[in-house]
This record gives sequence, C-alpha cells and structure tokens, in this order.
Amino acid sequence: MNKNFIFVGIATVIALYGLLCIVSVPLANVFLSFAIFLSAILLIAYFMFRKKIYTLSIYIVPARYHAGANAIKNESCTVTYYPGDKLLITDNTAKNECNKRYFILKNSNTTDIGIIWYNICRNYNRYSTLGSLAELCRTYTPVDILVEKNETKPKKKVIDRTEYRNPDTIKIKPKTTGPEIVEFSNLQTSNRAQATSEEEEMVGLEEFLTMGDIMKKSAQKVNVNTATAGELAVLNGINIAIAKKLVEHRNLNGDFKSIDEFIEVAEVAEHFIPQIKELAVLSDKPNGPDDAPNEGRLLDW
Repeated sequence: MNKNFIFVGIATVIALYGLLCIVSVPLANVFLSFAIFLSAILLIAYFMFRKKIYTLSIYIVPARYHAGANAIKNESCTVTYYPGDKLLITDNTAKNECNKRYFILKNSNTTDIGIIWYNICRNYNRYSTLGSLAELCRTYTPVDILVEKNETKPKKKVIDRTEYRNPDTIKIKPKTTGPEIVEFSNLQTSNRAQATSEEEEMVGLEEFLTMGDIMKKSAQKVNVNTATAGELAVLNGINIAIAKKLVEHRNLNGDFKSIDEFIEVAEVAEHFIPQIKELAVLSDKPNGPDDAPNEGRLLDW
C-alpha cells in the first residue's frame, strides 16, 4: 500500500473533522466514527485481497501494452508478474538470446512484490526500458541485472534406421580393411602358359569345371587313360575324391587295360556300371569290329 496515499487520507479525514466541529460537534463525531469504521473495513479487505488487488493493477496500464493476464510489454522490455511470488523483467532489444538481459525480484520480508508491480504499472509507458524499471525497483530492493548465457548441449547423432526396418533396402558395404583384392587378369600369365600337361594332371592341381562344361562333356566319351580328375568326376557314381584316386592309380600303374579294371579301381555302385561303360573309353580313336590291337612287333622269317 502506498504510504503517501495513507497520509493523504488521514490528513483529509482530520481536515473534514475540523470543519464539521465548527458546524456541529455531534455531527463531526459521527463522521469521525464512520471514517474510522470505513478505514478498518478497507484495511481488512486490503490484507485479505491484496494479491488480487495487485493483479488488477495491470488495468492501470493502457490496453495496447497488455501481453497476457499478468504481463505488460513494449518494444524495449517485458514485465511478468507472478502474484505473491516474483517479478520478471526481460530486455526485448537484444540481437540474440545469448545477450538478453533480465532481472528477477522475489517476495521477502523486506520486499513486497505487489507494491513494486503496482508502481511499475503506474509508471509504465512506451519509453519504459529495463534500465529505467531497474532504477524504479531499486527504491524498494537491490536489483542485479543478469545476462542470458548460451548453454547449448551438443546435438545427438540421429541414426537413420529406416533401411534396417526394410530388409529389401539393406546394403552390405564392403570392408575397408583387410587384404587387398588382386585382379588375376592383371597378373602375368607367362608362367601359367608354360605349365606342362603332366603338371595339370597332378592330384594337387584340380581343374574346376563350370556347369556348362559339365553338361557339354556329359554327352561325350571320357577317355579314362587321359582324362583329368575333373573330367572323370563327370561320370555317374564317381566324385572328385574317387577321381583323384583313379588318376593317382593311373600315374603309378600305367593306363587302364580295360573298362572293368577302371570300374574295379573306382569301386562304384553296381547300378552305375552300365552308365560308366556307356561313356568311358580307353582311347580317343574308335576301334572297328575288325580292328585288333597291334601288340608286339613283326618278325621276318
């Protein structure tokens, strides 16, 4: 409550009481009793509803400066009143949030925020600034103007998980570490071109055939005395392990003398024998029915 307003009220009551005493003392006494009674009621109402009364102080300010139920604002500063708790004054002229100035006043035993709010509303206009309001508030309580600090936290890395949710869009990235991939087409082939046919038939150097080669050779005759392990594995009932064993037996014991010998060494199942006999041959040259092998040498008698 404004002390000047109280002093003016008391002085007015005393002056009227003196004038009424000149006219009629009983009338002056009635007036004084009524004034005291009315003052007591007003004091009781003030202490009971002073927070609400202070809130209504905003209506002293022109409506164009209203920024809410308990806030006023112009181009320079904004004042926000929290009834019975605190008062926040912020600067509107800062270029960014980091340089914004402000100060906060809180209710205490020596500071009545409602009275300060009332006096701010009574003096607020288009020329009010943070500095001028700070000077006004310093008549009631100390004021410290603060500057807003930029306390930005590092942004969290956002991982796009959309490609993990859809299995069709998953892309397998090649490893960036590990042994370097060598293109065999760039290697010199002179040493390989000089490999002999005997080295190609070694058991450790296995020939890898494509499916097209297998389908093509499966319809041809297989010379069991010259075929590699990969070519022997085309025959039904003979896998690559058996084919290697056959090549090793041939290298140690010489060519197979008959298809039966070949089948006996291969140890294939009985139901594969007709198919092997159909495709396996001992020589690349077909023998006629009248052709007989030329064994030994001719002697002149």
